[in-house]
Parts: sequence; C-alpha cells; structure tokens
Amino acid sequence: MKKFLSCIILIFALALACTACADPQSSQQSDASAPSVTLLPASVSLDLYESVQLTATAENTEEPIVWSVSDPSRAKVENGLVTALAVGNVRVTASAGDASASCMVTVTDSQAAPVLTVSESSLVLAVGEVFTVSAEAALKGSPVQGAVFSWSGGDGVASVTAEGSVARIEGIAAGQTEIYVSAVIRGVYAASKVRVTVLAQGIVFDLTNASPVLPSQGGGYAVQLYTLAAEGYASTMTPALIVYENGQPVPDPAVTWVSEDTSVVRVEGGSLFAVAAGEALVRGSYKDESVLLRVTVSRTRVSLGQSVVFEEYGLEPAAVDGNGIQGTVQNISFKGVDGLGSYAGGEITLDAAVFPQEAAYLGEGEMILSTDRADYILDAALYTKVIRTEEDFSFMRTIYDYGADATTCDGYYILGNDITYTGTSFVPLAPEGSVWSRAGGSNGGSNGVNGITGGFKGVFDGKGHTIRGMTFSITPTTTTAYNGMFGVLHRDGVVQNIAFTDANICGALIAYSGSGTVRNVYVRYATVTGGTDGHFAGTVFTGSAASGATVEACFIDCTDTRYSGADAKNTRIVGCGAGSAAVMNSVYCVLPALASFGETGVFANVTNADVYGVVSSYTALRADSAAQDAIASWDKEIWELDANGCPVFR
Repeated sequence: MKKFLSCIILIFALALACTACADPQSSQQSDASAPSVTLLPASVSLDLYESVQLTATAENTEEPIVWSVSDPSRAKVENGLVTALAVGNVRVTASAGDASASCMVTVTDSQAAPVLTVSESSLVLAVGEVFTVSAEAALKGSPVQGAVFSWSGGDGVASVTAEGSVARIEGIAAGQTEIYVSAVIRGVYAASKVRVTVLAQGIVFDLTNASPVLPSQGGGYAVQLYTLAAEGYASTMTPALIVYENGQPVPDPAVTWVSEDTSVVRVEGGSLFAVAAGEALVRGSYKDESVLLRVTVSRTRVSLGQSVVFEEYGLEPAAVDGNGIQGTVQNISFKGVDGLGSYAGGEITLDAAVFPQEAAYLGEGEMILSTDRADYILDAALYTKVIRTEEDFSFMRTIYDYGADATTCDGYYILGNDITYTGTSFVPLAPEGSVWSRAGGSNGGSNGVNGITGGFKGVFDGKGHTIRGMTFSITPTTTTAYNGMFGVLHRDGVVQNIAFTDANICGALIAYSGSGTVRNVYVRYATVTGGTDGHFAGTVFTGSAASGATVEACFIDCTDTRYSGADAKNTRIVGCGAGSAAVMNSVYCVLPALASFGETGVFANVTNADVYGVVSSYTALRADSAAQDAIASWDKEIWELDANGCPVFR
C-alpha cells in the first residue's frame, strides 16, 4: 500500500514538473488566439463634411463588428465610413465582442465653400419657347458626385421640368422671373439661379443690370445703392433697360423715369442717385406701359484701416487719422451699444458713463463712426482693464460688487505682458462662500456656486502671456485660498489663452466651482499642497462643476512638482470635483509617480465622451498618438511643441 501511494505521489510530482516546464510558446499561442480588432488608419484628419473609409479586421472571434463614435455631434460612422460634422476631436471605435480598436479623428474647417453654377445665368424666351440648362456642383475646384439638385421658380412666367442636374425651361407668359436651383453639398447648402425674360406681343421690359422681383412679390426689379461711392459700393446707377415691342427690341426707347421719394433717391438724366438710407420706388414709363424699380439705399461702410484700444479704468482718448471721413461724426457704436462718445480734432473720446460693463459688449470688434454719408469702420478693442503689473492683477477684485444682484462680477480683462507674482497668497475674486451667502444660501446659494447666478461672468484673456509664481497659501493671508483666482466661474465666464509657470496651489488654481469655459491654458506647478482645509487641490473645478462647464486644449506639466500636505490626500492635478459635469475636451497632463497621497487622482468624474490623458513622462507623451493628434489641432497662434514634444505657448 505504501509503495502504491509512493507511485501516485511520484506521478503527481512529475505531472507538475512537466506543467512547469511546458513549452513557453504554448502561452504565446494562447495569447495569439485571444480575440482582437485591428483598425486602419489609427488616426486621420478630415475637413468639415469630408468622409473617410476605415477598415476594421477582427481575429479569433465570430462576433460582428460594431461601430461607435465618442461624440455623434462631431462625426458619424456607417459601416466604417466616417463623415466629419463639427470641428474638434472625436474617437471612432470598432468593437467585436470584448475586443476593440479606435481611430482618433481630427476635424478641421478649411472654410472652403461649395459652389453651384448654372450653364446660363439669364435667358430671353418667346412664349412657348424651350431652353435646356444644366447645373454643376463643385467643392475646392473639383466636381462633387452624387449631389441632389432641386429646381423651382417660374411664378407663372416660365415653367421648369428637371431631371437631376438638367432642366428644361419654357416661356409661359410675358414678364420676368427667376428659376432657382439648389443642392446640399457635403452638408452645406448652395444655390444659384437663372433670370428669365419671356416676350410676347405688346411691350415688354428687360433690365439687365438689376435683379427681377417675382410677380407674386410685386414684380419689377430690385436695385441696391449706397449713400457714398466707394470701392465695391455704387451711389448711382443708370438702368440698362431693353424695351421689346411685339417681340422686337426698340432702339433708343424714350423712357421717362420718376422717383416716388426724392429724399431717398433722385433721378437726373435717366440715372438714379442715392440721397439717404431708405427704400423708394422709381417708375420708368414707355408709351402706355411702365417698369418699376424697387430701390434700396444702404449706408456705405468704409474701413479706415486703423486700430484703437480703450480700457474703462484708465480711459484715454485715441488718435485717429480722419482725413477720409466725409461729414460730421454723429454716433459712435461698438457691438450694438450706441452713443459711446464723440470724435473731434483727430481723437475719439469715449464717455465713461456709457462705457459697457458686460463682457458681451467688450473685447475685440468693429467700432463704427457714423456720419450722414457713411459708416467708418475701425478695428477696436474695449476692455475693462489691461493688466500689466501685479498691482493691476489684484485690482480686478475692486469691481466685484458691481452686479445688479451683488453675486456676479463681469468685465473683460487681458494681460498686456508677462507678470511675476510676488505676493504671499492671491485673494480670489469671487470665493464660493461669499457667493453662497450673497445668493441667500440653500437653493439660491447652490445656483450661485454652480455658476448659474453667481461668480465671475466676464472674460479673462491672457493673450498668450504668462503669470509666473502664482501663489495660494491657506496661511497667513486667507482661508479662501483653495478657491483659486476666481472662486466661482459663472456659466458665461471664460478664462483663456494664459500660461502659469512655477505655480503654487493649496486648492484650485483657476476656479473651485462653477460652469464656465476654460481653454488654451498651460500650467507648470512648482508645489501642490493636498488636503488643505479638506478641499481638493488641482487646476480647475476641483470642488464641483455644473452642466455646461468646459475645459479644452489644456496642458499641465508636473515633471518637477513638489507635493506636501498634512492630510496627504484629496489632490487632483487637473480636476474635477465630486458630481462634476464638466466636459474635458483635449486635456493632457505629464505626471511622474506621486508621493503617497492617499486619495490622489489626476482626472475625476470623466466620461467616455471626454478626450483627455495622463502620461508619466515626456517620452510617453510623444509616443501617445491619440494625444499627439489631439494636440495638433490646437490653435497654432497660441501653441507650439517644445524640444520635449510638449505643447507650450509661443
């Protein structure tokens, strides 16, 4: 019996030995038999509405390939055919059971517009005469196949019978009309038209330098004039009228022209002259028949080719070369705000009492100087404050209480140059505790700190500049240092185009909570202190972010960051806080291994729709094709790649 047991034990031991010494290729063969999906190409760039066919190959599985996109608003996919719908980055995934592969699609907009042309722009037909025209769709100079054409019009003067791009136009009754053709070309609507004049017995008018108005809209012709003649603008027009009598053109017809409103347009020697902005009817008569011109006179827009900058705090006149201005300036407007100031002696002087307070009416745009003759256009920028020094930076806080409900602060702020911050701790603009109490606590306070009714609702634009040494410390200056620069970011608030280097945080850097937009931000941290006052430390929305919050095109470099904190927990380098609904669109972080922070995370509360990533080194970032593709789509006027392959400000 003992010998039998010994044999059994020996056999069992040999079996274990054989298993342990099995051919190592057997495990490789097992791995090789695992289901997998290969997707080509792995990344692609498309112009808006362009398509590309992706090829997916599944191995070691009978499961069908299922296609999906991370953001259906940016692209759609049908059996691997991807069509770009909106600018941005989107991930297309091919799945077969548990196996999958993805392609990063970058959608750009080259601003190329489709063109629809017709073989004939105008026709003169007799009643009953038929003429065939054809249409062609093109994009970027090349014909577009598969466009679906739609033909319409005629208004009882002519009929159109169409088949695809070809149409037969037949004269029905004497008069003028237009035949329209349209097509949707790769998602963009394009249209063209054919002007048709149909002749019959009697007197028929044809005005070749104006657009016919359909009989259903009153008939006649539409004429556009401007108050001042300038390049591209005509203040006068001589009607090129052809009169047909019994189907034959009349040489030198004696036509009498009369304006029904000489305050808008006057007639002299058979020509029309614009007088002032408005609409007027001009009638031309020949024998017992007449033709009606519907004249619209608009104000001429003349670019002065100059730029001016104004800031509310430090408001000074701006010099302008007004030699080209005709008439006296009667109004100065910007983004729909009239009566901003006056112009005299080559200077624009804005009225401080009328200067816009809200960011929606500030920033960059057109300033219009209006005279009785024309509108003169300047490239203008109106800011609440141009921040050039550390003192200017802290000055923003003085406008906090201007809001009607005392819970928001507004305005438009830009950096005028790089700033080095030397203070012990920056005091946040709209601390969440202050917003909560001002909003009345409870539900009102929630709306406040969620950025619905409270917080910074203006624009802070770094213009590509850098703030060095930005510091937040819970002691000795303030217990609200965890709020960051703005505390609460209102859903209309924007922070953009700014770099932070050698930053020191004990909570948020930009905003603790809210629902605004943060874009084009570069951060290199010197120190991060976690667990301060029980709050998260990180870049933005480290407390919470409500629906509508967006963080896009941001890069955080923690390569040389030092970490500390008594609690040694609750540190999130990027964000976001509990219950966050922020959208992360192309946000990346280089983060070597952290110290032992008990609940440390980099991103929190992200979804499959977010585009983000964290890598341990510059080398890993360069090797991450998805990250490189996403970063390549960032604004080239702001970003470039450094020697490490990292995105940095130019």
